[in-house]
Amino acid sequence: MLLVPYTIFMVLEHFAIGYRSLTKYKTVDRKMGVPLAVAEILYYSLLTLSLGNLALMIPTYLFLITHAVGGAFYIFNGRLTFSKEFFQYYSIYEFIELLFLVTILLAELWFGLP
Repeated sequence: MLLVPYTIFMVLEHFAIGYRSLTKYKTVDRKMGVPLAVAEILYYSLLTLSLGNLALMIPTYLFLITHAVGGAFYIFNGRLTFSKEFFQYYSIYEFIELLFLVTILLAELWFGLP
């Protein structure tokens, strides 16, 4: 239950970024993006340490790896220019992650998980 506020933040963030990627073909600027990347890496690290449910552990590990690698690249190498098509696919990824985060939130609220 300690991660509930953090999970709510993550749900709102992924909705906003997914929506922005789909409709505006961009994400947030680097000034906001770097702290968000760090926050996502930290969130998935904490979630990985606190989960005991195998069904939720596998996607959590995948999101942790994705965010650690992608976040490190973004933090240390900056942003590249991407096409509209990239942002359409990126928004799909963000919305898939959003569904997972909503699942985590419901598990936290209803079942006391992780």
